[in-house]
Order: sequence, then C-alpha cells, then structure tokens
Amino acid sequence: MHETNFILICEILEKIQESKSIQRKENILKEFILKFSGEKYYTYPAIRLLIPILDSDRPKSGLAVNSIAKIYIKSLQLSNKSIDAQKIFLITKPRISIKQSECTLEEINKFLDIVCNSSRKDVEFEFKKFIEKLSSLEQKWILNIILKKLDLGLSAEKILNTIHPNASEFYNRKTDLKFLCDQFNKGKLNFGVCGTSLFNFVKPMLCQRVDSKKINEILSKNDEFWAEEKMDGERFQLHYQKLNSKFILFSRKGIDYSQKFFKTIEILSKLFKGNIENCILDGEMMVWNSQSKTFKVKGEFIDVKNLVSSNINNPCFVCFDILYINNKSLIDLSYSDRLQLVKEHFKTSLGQFHILNQSKIRNVSEFTSYFNKSLENNCEGIVLKQVSSTYKPGQRVNDWIKIKPDYIDGLITDLDVLIMGVNTRSNYIESFYVGVLDEKGTLHCIGKVSSGLSESKKKYLTNKLKPFYMVKKPSNAEFGNEKPYMYLNIKKSIILQIRASELVLSDSFKTPYTLRFPRIDSIRDDKEWDSCLKLSDFEHLYQSLSSVAKIHKRKTCDEDFSGKSFKVNKEKLMNPYQTVISHPTEVLSEKFADLNFCILSPTKNHTVSEAKEIPLKCICIAGELTPKVKSLLNLRKYNIICFDWLLRQYNNPKTTIKISPKDLICSTSELTEQMKEYYDEFCDSFDDFISENELKEILININSNEE
Repeated sequence: MHETNFILICEILEKIQESKSIQRKENILKEFILKFSGEKYYTYPAIRLLIPILDSDRPKSGLAVNSIAKIYIKSLQLSNKSIDAQKIFLITKPRISIKQSECTLEEINKFLDIVCNSSRKDVEFEFKKFIEKLSSLEQKWILNIILKKLDLGLSAEKILNTIHPNASEFYNRKTDLKFLCDQFNKGKLNFGVCGTSLFNFVKPMLCQRVDSKKINEILSKNDEFWAEEKMDGERFQLHYQKLNSKFILFSRKGIDYSQKFFKTIEILSKLFKGNIENCILDGEMMVWNSQSKTFKVKGEFIDVKNLVSSNINNPCFVCFDILYINNKSLIDLSYSDRLQLVKEHFKTSLGQFHILNQSKIRNVSEFTSYFNKSLENNCEGIVLKQVSSTYKPGQRVNDWIKIKPDYIDGLITDLDVLIMGVNTRSNYIESFYVGVLDEKGTLHCIGKVSSGLSESKKKYLTNKLKPFYMVKKPSNAEFGNEKPYMYLNIKKSIILQIRASELVLSDSFKTPYTLRFPRIDSIRDDKEWDSCLKLSDFEHLYQSLSSVAKIHKRKTCDEDFSGKSFKVNKEKLMNPYQTVISHPTEVLSEKFADLNFCILSPTKNHTVSEAKEIPLKCICIAGELTPKVKSLLNLRKYNIICFDWLLRQYNNPKTTIKISPKDLICSTSELTEQMKEYYDEFCDSFDDFISENELKEILININSNEE
C-alpha cells in the first residue's frame, strides 16, 4: 500500500464526491477496500487520507485557505496584485501540470507530516517541490486533506463501517486510527482486544432524549435506574497517571485542554493518592463560586474553558463515571459496578473535585419527586441511567436518558412573540429575531430563534414574509447590539409560539434577559400582530435579580410521565350556542384554563347557568337528551361528553383531565380511532389501573355482550 500512487486515492475520492447516491458512494469505497485487503500494510496509509478528521497521529496544520493561497503565490513567484494571484485567493487553484504524478502514499504522508509539524519556512519549501510534481486533481485533494474537509457526502462513521461493521464502535473506544487498521489487518477487529487505554481519548457516551410520557413505561421494566441532576457545565474526560503525576483533560470533542487547567491539575495531583496508579474519569468541568458555595451555569456567561481563576470563581471537576483504573478498562462493567469503584477510590473536595450524587428510582412517583426537587434547585434537568448499562463510547442510547423541563407539555411558559427581523441563507430564512410589545406599541427584541421548524415551514414563512422585508429599521422596533440582516414591516409580520429552557442575562438584545435554547413550537398566523406577548408580562418572568430566570410554571405530577396522550377534537361550535354569564364568578380552580366548553344541556338537578360557572378548544357537554343534543348526535361531527364527567372534574380539581370512552355520548370517527389505542371494546384501559367498582362495570358489560 505504501507504494500505491496517490493519484489512485484522488480518483476514488473524486468518484465518491461526484456520486449522488449514498449507496453508490459506499459501494465505490467497498470496492477500493476489497481490492487492497490482502496487502501487507493495508488500510492505514490510505485510510488516514480518506478520513483526515480522525487522524490523531497528525495534528492540525494550522493553515487556513488564505494561508495556503499565500504559500502558493510565494512558491509560484507571483505578484500579490497579479490576476493569477487574485484567482488563487479566490479559488486556491494554481497553474499546474495536467499530467498525473508518480507520488506514492508514503511520499504524500511524509509531506503532510512536515506540513503539520514544521515551521512556515519548511512548509513553503515542501509546497514548492510538490506544486511542481502534482497534477491539478492531486492538488485539489491534498489541499482538502490538509484542511481536513473532504466534503464527500459520507460521514466518518459511514466510512469506518464500510471497512468493517464494528469499525466505528471500535474506534470510539480508543480513537486510534492506526490501531484500528492494524487490528483489521490481523483479523482481530473485535471488542475483546479493544477496551480503553490511558491518554487515548474515549468518545463520551451520550444521553438520549425521550418523550416524557414514556418514563413510566421505561421504569416499569425489571431493571432499576439511578437518577442524577444534569450538570450545566462542559463535558470533560480526565486521564491520570500516578507516575510523574501526569494529567490530560480532553473536551467532549477530544481537544486537549490540559494547559488551560494547569492550576486545577496541580490541585488534583494532591488529591489523587493512595492506591490509584492511573484512571480515566468522565464528568463535567464546572465553575465553583466560593462565596455562594454553588456552581455557576452557562447561562451566566462564564466559560469554564477560558476561565481566569480568582478568589471567587474557579474550575471544579464533577465526576459521574469511571472508564479505567489501575491498568484495567471498565467500560464493559455495569454502571452500578463502575459507580461503586468511584465511591471506593475517590472523595469529594469542596470546590475542587466533586462526586455527583445519585438516587435510586424504582417507580414514576419517585421520579416525579426527584424531578420536582431538581426544579426547586434550578437544575437544567435530570439524567436516568440504567443500573446494568455498560459504557457505550460515542453512542446515544436509551440506557442513559435525559429529561428537561422544556420537554414536558404545559410545564414551561410558552411565549407568543412577533417576528421583527430575519437572517437568510440561500434566499431562505435561517433565523428569526423576535420581540414583545410595550404599551406604546413599540416592539422590543428579546432574542433570536432558529430551531423547531421543518424545511417546508421555513419555506412557507419565507414566502409569506419576503414581500415585507425592509432594509431600514422600523421606527416602532427596538434592537440591542445584535441586529438582523433584514427588518420586517411589523404590522405585516407573523407571531411564533416559542419555548425556551430559561431566560438568561444578555446585552445582545433590547431586553436585559434573552432566551436560552429557544425553539419554535408553532406558527400562529391565526393571530393579529399586536396580540403577541406584552413587555410587562415578559418582564414578570424575570422579576428576581438572578442572572438566570427559570420559566417553568408548575411542578410536575405522575401523569406528566405516564401513559399515552391524545387530543380531543378542537372543532368549535357555532355562535348561537354561546351565551354570556351576566354576573361575576369566583375563580376556585384553574384546572380548565386552557379549555372552552359548550353546555348543550344540564341534568335534572343542575341548571345551564350553574354549569357555566364551572368552566369559563371547545368541549361539548350534555346531560338530558334534548332536541338540540339529538340533532348534534345525528350529525356525528362533534365530541359530546356526559355531564357527570364535568361534575367529577369540578369536584376533584387536583386530578388531571382525562376522558375515557364511557364519558362520551358521541364521538367523531377520529376520536373513536384514537380511543381504540388506549381502551379495549369493554372500555378497559391498556395503561391505567381500575377500581373494584370499575371492574364490576366491565364484567357486567362483558356478560351482557355474551348474552
């Protein structure tokens, strides 16, 4: 393979890049790998050129496109102001031979080693030699390899798995491309020979996001879970060797930050003693405030990676897992065994090294209680980890799951905000600047949002808003330091319903607080522009003097994490059925705050007026089968619920609103089909426990059907 000419690799790369189909790209790569699979040296000299982003043996060159262009201009002895030089700056493509070279992979790899490890003068000298040798196609790909941007339309993971089905997972354990290729040559690409190893970065295991309604289902499995608070810092991996007290701190992407944390390393070297010869710890680097004895969060705009240590704020490593200890890889051990090893070998040192506390969770009630405590502690969220789970480097699986407040419907305050301006890319809107309205009719920008919308919805908004783009800022719009590419005619704009995890201090926008992790929930083009959120209501959300304002509006309950949910048809009835209560009513509960009711008829013991004082989305309620009710039953266009259901909800204000088939007098075909997913033909729920009386009713129904 060392003697293989570089042009062969270039031709393969060119074919892959030009192919439109992913399958075709993979097939080209497979053919190439099979062709050379019997060679002694096989993959490494070539694979490191195919996936330069994963080549940890060769550091980044430090050369950007402009730097390379300047080297070309100097090597070709061109004037900086010449037309040819300007073309090089624009396209970085010099005047070169169209003939292919005889350069081998060995020569190319030596050249790349010099580029990445030598002085600028040596780099320029080597460039000049290779400019004279390489063809245009070879130079195109050598430059892409130096920049580590091949743009093949294939991810590094797909390229690895084309080599072998286990290759990507194998690489994640050790991030050593040469070791992977060597093991493949020996036919030993199995996990028995690849645990973790000291000072080789291990790709961190990631948490999976799940639907909050599935928590009960997950906890109902036989395995137990540990719960821990989700830390709001920077993921780091700590490698330690007792000999010479050597430490390396890798970021989530495998970048060595040891030099920036040299003071923290000095402190840790005094803590890591006893029988610990070496170890790899997984955790988060947090900012510890010695005055408040608490951790700072990202929303307070303190970057732990660039923190200047002081008497008040200092880095603190929070450990939540161990991957290696005393020359033994631990990633194939269960989480509970790894956790036990952490507690046996390490101790918390306040503000310097912390071990994250866990609580065992056995059911949804314990989970709800733990989650609400985390809300009270202003945590970002919580993480559930399966007790028996092994450590899966680089994978995002259900063994570890994360739950944040903004994942739960109805827990976070949704904000109806108006689009004030946009940033565009390729003629489509990329991000939206949104604002709230003050009492004088002026809009105040509160932040920028880009996630949450499908491409089709972005296209829809682009087409709707494009006619109303403005170059000049409207007089009734106020922005902060950050401004959009295009402003909008406010009165022609559209409201977005957005959701964010919290509000944080910022000087980028007009309001002192902005949105953290905002995403668009829905487009509210059914609303007028001036019905957006008012400035006073937005200010109410951050009344405290805290630099981070949480915007969840209630505690969670077991129902937030249990069963499946469905939505009742929202079709509204015609105005003739709507009447006004002429006298004031007392607010006893906000249980029905998001619902509208149409009282078709009461029962014999209650009047319509009494019923209308209970609620104040449309749900039709019927007691007596009056002519009006019967006519609607015949239409079968509306979901009509019995009056007893409304009374039960009113008498039990703390229970969650739920509708079962036995509560329905009439239902649309859509709701009937939805009900079949949750109830059998005898109205027995697939998810909920039933009382003794309910069981008797079901048995009576079964007997009557059999008769």
